[in-house]
Amino acid sequence: ETKPSLLPLKQVPLAQRRYFHNCIPVYDLRIAAGTFGDFQVADPDASEWVQPPENLPASLDIFVARVHGESMNRVIPNGAWCVFRRNPAGTRNRKIVIAQLRDYSDPDNGGAFTIKRYESIKRATSDGHTESTLVRLKPESTLDKYEPIEITPDDENVWIVAELVRVLA
Repeated sequence: ETKPSLLPLKQVPLAQRRYFHNCIPVYDLRIAAGTFGDFQVADPDASEWVQPPENLPASLDIFVARVHGESMNRVIPNGAWCVFRRNPAGTRNRKIVIAQLRDYSDPDNGGAFTIKRYESIKRATSDGHTESTLVRLKPESTLDKYEPIEITPDDENVWIVAELVRVLA
C-alpha cells in the first residue's frame, strides 16, 4: 500500500520492492542524522521507496532527498527533490555535495547536513605536486546572507556524504 506523495517519482509498493534494484530510498535530510554513518537503512519497510528517474539505474549509492532552504536557490529551488550519489568517487571540486556537519549547523534549517558547491583550494608542494590547503563549501544563492563554510582538508568535523546527480522538481 502506498500513500500519496509530493515526490515526482512513482512510489514502489512494499510487495513489489526489490531494494536497490527496482527502487531507491527517500531520505529526509532534516532528520537523517546517523542514517549516512553506516549507509544502512535500519527498516527498509518503514522508508519511502521510489522508482529511480529515467536513465538512472537503481543502485546502493543512489537516493532521493528534498532540499529545504535558499542557500543553493540558483541551482536547487527551495523544496526541490533531488537525486544524490553516496560516497562520490573522483574529484569533488566544483560539484554540489551534501556535507555532514559535526561542529557547524546549516544556516537554512540548523540541521546537521548542508548542500553546497565544493571548492578545493590547492597549492604547489616542493616536490612538484599539489595539495589541498582549504576546502570551501560555497552557497549559490540569490540572497547575500549565506557565507561559505571554510574547513581544512583534514577537518574531521565535516564529512562529504554525497554529490548531486540530478534536480527533479
